[in-house]
Amino acid sequence: MKRSILLVVLMVVLFAGASRALAADTPILVYVDTAWTGTESGSPDNPYNTIAEATVVAQNNKGGGLIMLGTKPNYQPLRFVNGVTSGNTGIPLAGPVLYGLVAVLSGLLILAGWLLGSRSRRLQHRS
Repeated sequence: MKRSILLVVLMVVLFAGASRALAADTPILVYVDTAWTGTESGSPDNPYNTIAEATVVAQNNKGGGLIMLGTKPNYQPLRFVNGVTSGNTGIPLAGPVLYGLVAVLSGLLILAGWLLGSRSRRLQHRS
């Protein structure tokens, strides 16, 4: 019984870790008001005053961003900007491939536990 609980806990931890690794970054909203003269943060209350500034901020977010143009409270979507990442040197694993690897690893762990358990029972019967 303890082994089953431990196995379930181990599998939950493995899948939870994999889901965090696969979680996509969320796009952000970046606001632009070309007439704005105050402090700029890209929020609806403190928008950027150029589209170029908003584009840079959206590109620096891994998930990209939606540039909203207008004046508070009448902002309209202008365009979506994809996030730009540099230095990717490996081949990214697709979600199903990663889940398949985790499933194979889980199966191997189950098989190893079963083999060790049966071997332990055989040794106990010989004594």
